[in-house]
Amino acid sequence: MQPARFFVPDLPDGGKILIKGDEAHHMVRVRRLRPGDLMVFFDGRGRQSEARVEKFGKVGVFLEILHTRRGSPELAVSITLATAIAKGSRMDFLLEKAAELGVGRIVPLLAQRGMVQGSGEHYLRRLREACKQCGRNIVPDLTAPAPVGEVAGMIGESDLALLFDPGPDARPLMEVLRSNPGAKSIFALVGPEGGFTEKEREHLRSAGAVPARVSPAVLRVETAAIAAVAAVAAVFENEAAKQTR
Repeated sequence: MQPARFFVPDLPDGGKILIKGDEAHHMVRVRRLRPGDLMVFFDGRGRQSEARVEKFGKVGVFLEILHTRRGSPELAVSITLATAIAKGSRMDFLLEKAAELGVGRIVPLLAQRGMVQGSGEHYLRRLREACKQCGRNIVPDLTAPAPVGEVAGMIGESDLALLFDPGPDARPLMEVLRSNPGAKSIFALVGPEGGFTEKEREHLRSAGAVPARVSPAVLRVETAAIAAVAAVAAVFENEAAKQTR
């Protein structure tokens, strides 16, 4: 059985460590760990440590760090996902799967036809939980929610920007990706279920976003975002695998 994983933002390289709060409660009440049990900590920035429980105290759980390593299996391409906010638990699902699939940055997108702003702290917690579960040591960056005009100004940071749009000029995603094999960073834009307004669409396209689609059907926000990220990850992971053979 794999050791339980816990998130500790200020993780030392070695020595003793005291864990308090929610993670300590999870160790004691949920995982029911005992002295001598092993566990894994990660700091969300690529560092991971294995530790052993020494004892339980009133203030928390005392542990000894056995060894630490840096690094995390990551995609061969950097993905930024700028996505409209899905409703309720659907946004939680979107964030979890984006983290599992290797997205590096998430920008909640405030589109005219989209949902109002959600809770940033709640979103960040969902991302950490997803990384804890899937074994990823890097938690995606989560920016403050941003309007379309502000997001358009971020597009130039990436090699390829994809506008997931149901319009007639949207090309199949695989076709767009295969025509840009040298891209090392992808900016994926997913609008609300009501679609971007024509003004928003033109703003994003003028900034360099290429209209693309993952399905002929009209998809929910979380479906479009997950399908798009999964396709991008699969294409570039395949290309990286070819280069190492």
